[in-house]
Amino acid sequence: MIDLSERLGFKAGFSPEDSKFCFDNPADSGEEWKKSLASKVIEAEKERFLWQSMMFAQEFTDSEGNITTCPELKRFYPKNPDSVLYSGYRGVGSGNPNFSKLALRQLRFDLTLIPPGGIGKEFMRTEGHEHLLGFPEIYSVIYGRAGFLLWTMNIDRENDAMFAEAGEGEHVIFPPGYAHISINTGGSQLILADIVSKNAGPRFMRIKTKNGGPWWGILKENQLEFVKNPRFKDFYPDGQGLRRVIPAPEVPKLGLRKGMPLWELSGKVADNLNFLNYTNTDRRDDELYAQAFLHYNQRL
Repeated sequence: MIDLSERLGFKAGFSPEDSKFCFDNPADSGEEWKKSLASKVIEAEKERFLWQSMMFAQEFTDSEGNITTCPELKRFYPKNPDSVLYSGYRGVGSGNPNFSKLALRQLRFDLTLIPPGGIGKEFMRTEGHEHLLGFPEIYSVIYGRAGFLLWTMNIDRENDAMFAEAGEGEHVIFPPGYAHISINTGGSQLILADIVSKNAGPRFMRIKTKNGGPWWGILKENQLEFVKNPRFKDFYPDGQGLRRVIPAPEVPKLGLRKGMPLWELSGKVADNLNFLNYTNTDRRDDELYAQAFLHYNQRL
């Protein structure tokens, strides 16, 4: 059992052998959720399955996201299609006074667990989502190694896509208006913590229609390689590749630094988290987002 108490801000442990969390106070576990390839959502009277957000789904769907042929899912993921693909908890730490200021600001502290492995050619990942209101989000790697694919999906924004990889103790700020997919790029279980607005409104339909993001992360010669998703053919700016960024070791505007547990933001500097409830249309948080990444000219 790995003790995660210092990293989470409340007493909890994790067993990598059976992928289970143990919360000393049941109130800290929040609301548990689980996703499988067969999980489905209904938005705007349309139904989509989680598997439709994956690279292999392009063989079985048309350009509008409609299923043309039902796949044999075990070809791409040997477990039962109804078995848990990845899981998590919403609103953890509610039994701990450290998190009371989050609730007052309409914010929530969540956990996500992504196992190692793959789905078809892709690294194990989440289905991905965008926020209905375009709100930002903060993620932190608690255990393992993660990659985050971020891209714009709003018609009033210039097309942009970037990839950030992070290890334990590193934090990644998702700018407003960016859809996102979390990828387990390591060989162990991946545990992520995040703080997000309760009003963010996750939406999945457009990503499922296009079978993922503008790039897919695949395993090639024991390396992570990105290939373009042809259903984003009008997305790529000037034929450019995926922009690689590195999470900044410190974000002074937020009071956040590498190695600092994310939950500490819920205490004395909680006022700094108000930006999570805004889309920055008035540019008030430009300095914060400019500090979030170390930018490189390298394209993947």
